[in-house]
Order: sequence, then C-alpha cells, then structure tokens
Amino acid sequence: MAYNANMQNMPLDHIQAREAFHVLLLRRLVDSLPHGTWRLKGGVNLRLFFGSLRYSEDMDLDADLRVGDALKREIRKAITDPALRVRLVALGIREVRQEGRAVSKDTDTTRRLKMQLLVQGGVLLPTKVETSFRPRFASDFVVEQPADSAIVGRYLDAASLPLVVPHYPLTPAVRQKLTALAHRSQVQARDLPQEAYVDKVLAFLDEEHRTRWMDRWDEQRVFVADLADALLALPGDERPA
Repeated sequence: MAYNANMQNMPLDHIQAREAFHVLLLRRLVDSLPHGTWRLKGGVNLRLFFGSLRYSEDMDLDADLRVGDALKREIRKAITDPALRVRLVALGIREVRQEGRAVSKDTDTTRRLKMQLLVQGGVLLPTKVETSFRPRFASDFVVEQPADSAIVGRYLDAASLPLVVPHYPLTPAVRQKLTALAHRSQVQARDLPQEAYVDKVLAFLDEEHRTRWMDRWDEQRVFVADLADALLALPGDERPA
C-alpha cells in the first residue's frame, strides 16, 4: 500500500480527508482479512463504485460474525500502524485518535469504532467504521470489483491500484439504503428536507457539485417520491425486502 505522492502538495479539505482515511483503511483490510468474510456497503460503496457525488462521514461494512474480533483488531492495528501514519501525514492527516470503547456502543449485531482525524489547523474530524453482522438477504449477492480509480487514485499510487473491494452491486445497495430510511427511528437531515440539509448533504459535496445542487432539492424530493410509488406498485414478491 502506498499513497499518491502528487497529493502531498494538494491539501485535502475535510470531506476528502475522511475519504482518504477510508480508502487507506480499505486497502489494509483487503490485504489482511480472509477472503469472502466482509463487504463494503452504504455511502462509501455508492461513491467508490456507482458515481455518488456525496462523500461519506463514516464507513459501513457487513461481515461474518466469525471474523468480528479480527476485523476490529485489524482496524485498531491500522490506526496505530507507523507506515499508515506516514501516508496519512503526507495527505495532511496528522493523527487518528480512537475514542474509548465505552463510546462505541457495540451490540450483538453491530460493532462500531469511532475515531477523530486531526488535520491542519488542529481541526478534529469525526468518523467511524460500523460493522453489521446481521444475516443478509439471499438476493444481496456480493461482487469483487476495482473501485473507481479516479477517486481512489487520489490517495493511492499506481502500485496500490487497482483497489479491488468486496461490495454490494447497485440493486442490493439501493434496497439497503431504502430499508435503512424506512427503519430509521430518527429522521436524518440527508433523508428529508430541513435546514440541516446544507450541513449534512451539501457540505459533503465538492464545491462544483455543491453549487449545482444547492437549489435542486425539491426536484430530488419529487424523484424519490416517484421512486417510492413505483416500488410500492410492484407485486409483493418483486418489492425490495
């Protein structure tokens, strides 16, 4: 694993710093965890494989329970790995601070590691890796494909590419997102229009896309409503589970 030396003179903004950390951590997990025991999902999956414009504050994984301890151990080892630290520093991430175990709030089906990235100016950026051990739907098959080199190539050099990651393809990924929305007990700003939309959605876009999408939220609401209606109109055995 190596970093892209060209990034040394290109300071990352706060959303790119989180993404750099996620990408470097994925490179480590691909190299260290048993094949077929874990997979990427959520917003990082949508961005690295399906062109999502939104950067993610956190990274979500699914894994087999039998590798749960190994997965958490590998993430902790990566955080303290001197070699990884050198690469992060070159990208402007001066330190990764792990929050105490009591803050993680693990359950039988979910384990969380909360961290803070110390970047230039002494700013601490919160991020976390959340791993679910719930059984997946039979239709939620997993593929192994190279992540978008235009994105991960910002943080990795040619020797570390391609970054082939086990992940969910588009149909399961969309179903999972819709299911997560339907079962949330608390509305998230990125889900429905509120004043915090600017802070939780637009703030995680590049400046170019932020400007483009600033005044198009109503259009997106209509699109999502039409999509939901189309899904509800499907026969019961064809709807997302």
